[in-house]
Amino acid sequence: MPDHGHFLIMGLAEDSDQKTWARMFRKLWNQALPEGTTLQRQAYDHVLRKAECEHKAFAKVAEYILANPIRAGLLGDASQWPFAGCLVPGYPSLDPHASDYWNSFWLAHQTLLEP
Repeated sequence: MPDHGHFLIMGLAEDSDQKTWARMFRKLWNQALPEGTTLQRQAYDHVLRKAECEHKAFAKVAEYILANPIRAGLLGDASQWPFAGCLVPGYPSLDPHASDYWNSFWLAHQTLLEP
């Protein structure tokens, strides 16, 4: 979106500190933005409920976020939005627009959870 961003993050451990991550991310993102651009002072955060973390429900949340530029009338195909992506450590080629994305994502997720 031209004036804000949407991010869906997932910790890999029960003790993942998402508040610290969000604070650090906002600081670094503000530093990376062009001069004079800043994020709104208070972000809107929503912690997913247990049911929203199930595979299909999680995918639905991600797909809702990916469709934001379409709902905003910025383009007709979400795959054309240059700022959409996925970052999973060790899996740099994951593309949320690929037809096999969710299978690849959950395989990567499972691999990262294994000791």
